[in-house]
Formats: sequence, structure tokens, C-alpha cells
Amino acid sequence: MRSSFLRKKEHAHSFLKKLDPTQLSLLQLKKVFIGLLTAFLLISFIACAWLYNQAEQKSRDALILNMSVMEASSAAETIKATDGSLKKAAKLLRSHRDYTLDDDSLLLYYDDEMRPASESCAFYMAQIRREKKDGCYCFTITISACVQKYTVYELVFKIPERG
Repeated sequence: MRSSFLRKKEHAHSFLKKLDPTQLSLLQLKKVFIGLLTAFLLISFIACAWLYNQAEQKSRDALILNMSVMEASSAAETIKATDGSLKKAAKLLRSHRDYTLDDDSLLLYYDDEMRPASESCAFYMAQIRREKKDGCYCFTITISACVQKYTVYELVFKIPERG
């Protein structure tokens, strides 16, 4: 066993002796080239994965923003139809089974895909605030993330106070 190892070593050594210096440097150059190519491909793969992840996140953010605009617009139209009554509006928003209603505010809850949800499962929240100003009701609808505490979308509108 030992003698076969020595024979292989001698064979490899005699092979390298047979190579002239230009062939030896060419062999080293090939190894360096393969190493650089491998590093380039690895860096390219990492960059592509990062770009894909960023594009995926931007797409998700755009989808949530779009759904937020639709939900806020729907709530605003419902409030206008009820002449500014948050209590009536809450009842008309049938898909929202769980909401919190105060005198001048209404909270609606959504899951991570902007579907109506319960308060305990909420990922996003729409807060509708009503203020009386200059003979009008001023409504502010703010849709925000519950956990991360950032505003996704805000809509402000006024309707005249009726008698």
C-alpha cells in the first residue's frame, strides 16, 4: 500500500518535471481563472437572490397600498352614504364583524393580506376619526400596521353637517 502511494507521488513529480515553465504557469493561470469564475458566479447568484427578494417585497408593499386605498375609499363612501354616522357605517360594512366603535372613532381590523379580521388577529388597522369643524364633519381614515406602527395610507374628506 505504501509503495503504491510512493509510486503515484513519483509519477506526479515526474509529470511536473516534464512540463516546461510555460505549461506550468498556464496550469496555474487556469486554476486562478476557475477560482475567479467561481467567485464571480457566487457573487452573481447572491446579487440575483437579493434583487429577487427586494422585488418581491416591493410588489407586496404595492399590493397592500392598493388594497388600503380601496378599503379607505369604500369606508369613505359608506360614511358619506350614512351622512357621517359611524355607527350606521359600521353596520353597513358587513365584512367587518369585529370593530371598535367610540363616539368619534371607528377601528376596523385586517389580516396580513388586508382581509377583514378580528382584533386579536389584526396585522393592519383602519382608524376612522371624526371631528366637527366649521359646520362640517372632517373624517380622517388612517390605515396603519399594528405591529410595526407605520402608516400605510391616509385619506381625509369632509361632508356637511345635516340638521
